[in-house]
Amino acid sequence: MDAFPRKANPAVYDRILDLRRELNIEPVEVHHYVAVQEVVELIRENFGIAFLTQGPASQIAGSEIAVRPLSHEALQLKTYLVMRADESSRLVNEFGRAFLKKVRAMPREVEHLGQLQLDL
Repeated sequence: MDAFPRKANPAVYDRILDLRRELNIEPVEVHHYVAVQEVVELIRENFGIAFLTQGPASQIAGSEIAVRPLSHEALQLKTYLVMRADESSRLVNEFGRAFLKKVRAMPREVEHLGQLQLDL
């Protein structure tokens, strides 16, 4: 199994390991990578699977390596953009607007929580 270092994203890393334990999957070896090319070489040398984010995964798609998204509920994370309602900083407000323009709103709105689920 190839995985990013835990310090890169502790929450996702821990969820992957927890799910692995729940499913009683015991990897023979665990390799931590830094660069995408390390993953490609490890997989080519028959070291199994790798967990990547969408960006790096799309870089290696189309080679002799199969890339599939993970959709298991335990691996889904919620991320929030939090700002003060009375923020007076133009920079902060511009960032917030730019962020919201960049993401696409998914049709499912969680009205009772006053939240919108976004697809990044």
